[in-house]
Amino acid sequence: MKLRRWIATALSLLCLAAFGTAIAGETVLLDDIGVRYAPAEGETVLTRADMPEQALTALGLNAQTVSAAMERDQVYLIGIQPDGSQVSLRVSPKPNEIQANNACQMSASEKDAFLTLLAREGGYGSATWQTDGYALFASSVQTLAEGEPHYTDVSLATLYLGQVYAFHREIIGREPTQADTDLLTAAVNRMLRLGASTQPADATTLTATKNKPVIEQPT
Repeated sequence: MKLRRWIATALSLLCLAAFGTAIAGETVLLDDIGVRYAPAEGETVLTRADMPEQALTALGLNAQTVSAAMERDQVYLIGIQPDGSQVSLRVSPKPNEIQANNACQMSASEKDAFLTLLAREGGYGSATWQTDGYALFASSVQTLAEGEPHYTDVSLATLYLGQVYAFHREIIGREPTQADTDLLTAAVNRMLRLGASTQPADATTLTATKNKPVIEQPT
């Protein structure tokens, strides 16, 4: 089972008071992927480099297990709200068919390919472009195993720095609602793009642009 699905399942069974302490007001640095994230009030954030002990204890996981799973699943951040709602940020290679490096540079045919290829890869039943440079994907209802609750996966994905950046939300035991999309949109709005990612010491460093909100203006 993928890490974010395991956490979503675990959160549905836990006493959610365990996630009352957060780092609201502090910015989570993810310069290696060219972004920074501002947690919401009460939100607990796990990254590959920082995993709050109370969250690991409540989930019954250790840092080594979570770190290995995040690397395997290409997850860089997991945000847990006080009510147990959870989103995760995944960064993965863009489809080979797309030449552009950012969503605002994609042609109409590349945008169509982005929807089709990512929907096929993720098993999504629907995919639509939003007006903010992100595509909304939603999976069909699936079952983890016989007798267990069904789940769906919704995500908001965009093309940035030549990779696919996607905020995911796993929903266990119910159908997705607009509130789930709103939660993803709020996470997107709390992420800042730096314009470049941290480069290795022996590589040519790109010039970072001034920080700006993640949402791009429609073209």
